[in-house]
Amino acid sequence: MRRAFLLLLVAAPASCVLAQESTNNKSLPEELAITRSVVIQEADELESTFSFQYARSQPREAYAVDAEFEYGLTDRWEIDADVPYEFLQPKNEAGANGIGDVEAAVRYGVIPIGKQPLALTAGLGFGIPTGDRTRDLGEGRLTLEPFFTAGMWLGPCNVQLNGGWTRAVTDSGDEPRDDFEYNVAILYPVGRWCVVVEGNGESNSDSTTYYVTPELIWRPMKNLELLVAAPLGITRESADYGVVAEVSLELEGITHRGTDKD
Repeated sequence: MRRAFLLLLVAAPASCVLAQESTNNKSLPEELAITRSVVIQEADELESTFSFQYARSQPREAYAVDAEFEYGLTDRWEIDADVPYEFLQPKNEAGANGIGDVEAAVRYGVIPIGKQPLALTAGLGFGIPTGDRTRDLGEGRLTLEPFFTAGMWLGPCNVQLNGGWTRAVTDSGDEPRDDFEYNVAILYPVGRWCVVVEGNGESNSDSTTYYVTPELIWRPMKNLELLVAAPLGITRESADYGVVAEVSLELEGITHRGTDKD
């Protein structure tokens, strides 16, 4: 299974023929199911994303409702906040529900989209232990996560590579203190639609999970985006399968402070 995942990482970008460089950056989705998108918000633009997530693995099912907010301080600086509410339903046991660990981040457009063939963003995330660790709703520790996303057009396809390192700066129990996330997304925009295949991995000293995530994104109007995806686990530690559904709404000029560039 691991070889199949690695083959996806190598073969999928190669399947997009390097024929011509696209300049239609507006066709790129604002959000992806798991991979962190290379797109950042413009100055004084707020994006709100509400998502439903379901994962099935023996012996339990997990649901989460998530609210994520991204605000453009300038055309290259963005601040993020992510607030999850989780539902756990173990087989033959009492379930649990409640707020999970809240996350915040700051992100910078190192190479903005459209300026060069390669786009690059980098940032630093913070995990705040607001979830109840005793009920498996959070990790019970403060974490830091430096991360990046790079994107490039290969003919009609856009390839985005996202990686992050999560480091626990406070301790709770004997869980690994380091966690590594690595994702690749192959995007094929067609008008208001975008067909996407992601390869998603996460590793620590105890386990490694891999997923292949096909998804479909639709932008029915300028400031509205809808997404549906189905992560499929390909390692023993992964969930068997899941469903992700998202609605993203953009609001422009919310403080009316004018154009605040870089």
